[in-house]
Amino acid sequence: MRILIVDDHDIVRESLDNIIRMDFANATIVKAGSAKECTDVVTGIMFDLIILDLGLPDQDGIELIRSILGISREFKILVFSMSAALVYAPTLYEIGIYGFLNKHADLVEIRTAIRSIALDGKRYVPVELRPAILFNEDKKALNIMEILSPREKMIAQLIVQGMSTNKIAVLLGIEMSTVRTYKARIFSKFEVDTLYDFLTKANFMDFLNN
Repeated sequence: MRILIVDDHDIVRESLDNIIRMDFANATIVKAGSAKECTDVVTGIMFDLIILDLGLPDQDGIELIRSILGISREFKILVFSMSAALVYAPTLYEIGIYGFLNKHADLVEIRTAIRSIALDGKRYVPVELRPAILFNEDKKALNIMEILSPREKMIAQLIVQGMSTNKIAVLLGIEMSTVRTYKARIFSKFEVDTLYDFLTKANFMDFLNN
């Protein structure tokens, strides 16, 4: 097992080293304190897992991830960052990361994410991000907001605002049956069956502000 830790803080690198060795005592762990060091290392070595902070001082984290995956799409990246997950995670999963953890995550979750990615080769999505992120048949990440058509998004927003099927039909000048069809599509894309579940997921995603 070969793992690369990329963070500009010594204490984070050493803490992650100790956590990794709880499950992979014999792992080869390489550490980089900057984006440049990371790029230099991955250019010549393949890793089973790269744990990477977005807030590196010498390069934007998203640009670095694109560079790493440009070298090889086989790299499995776990972002470990203080950056706002709901702001960055959907885009990063689309780009091709395997997981996103906030640095406030507890020990159990960190170990679970590392095992899931490094050992099982599975993407890890924290519970709080699952309403906002889906994977299609090819395991490509999708921001759930981006799979709604403009019309579906408009109707979804009206539903969130508490408008009934009849009121939406009158407002948009369409048949109630058409509204019901759109509603069924929206619920299917959100992977929910009830209005309550839809509202819970939509409000969690701060839907009205999108």
